[in-house]
Amino acid sequence: MLLKILFIIAILLKVVDNKCNFSGTLIIRQIREYKSLHFGVDENYKDKGIKSQGILIGEYKFKENNKNRYSGEFSGIMSLNWYVNKIGELLVDDIENYSDNYRNNQYVGIWTEYETNIIKTCNWGEYRIPFSGDLDIGTGEFTPNPKYKDKGWK
Repeated sequence: MLLKILFIIAILLKVVDNKCNFSGTLIIRQIREYKSLHFGVDENYKDKGIKSQGILIGEYKFKENNKNRYSGEFSGIMSLNWYVNKIGELLVDDIENYSDNYRNNQYVGIWTEYETNIIKTCNWGEYRIPFSGDLDIGTGEFTPNPKYKDKGWK
């Protein structure tokens, strides 16, 4: 079963000095539940009543306002780790957000400029950027490579 979610992003996207609002779609392709639960370091969440955990996998298409200069369309795939708490709420899985390998809300795709059809890789995520090559040189947390400082990474 596919679930298509339509939404309007209430945040402005800013690249250098170019600001642009956008809207889009997110199509959920799979929701998978893990067979075994994780409870964090020293099992801190073992007695918190976690009912289930898993991953959501989907496709996204976010369209910037085409009236804005240098606007385009983001498209690709994404993943989100989730859990259900003891009262049945579905929450973003941030149980291990303090750990070195934590990452969530991972987006891998491209951005295509409307006017020129120029295509650029465009990946982002929470705590880490997937497939970022030598941009992320951090061991315990995201740390941008100094060679990209002139591109705005500080």
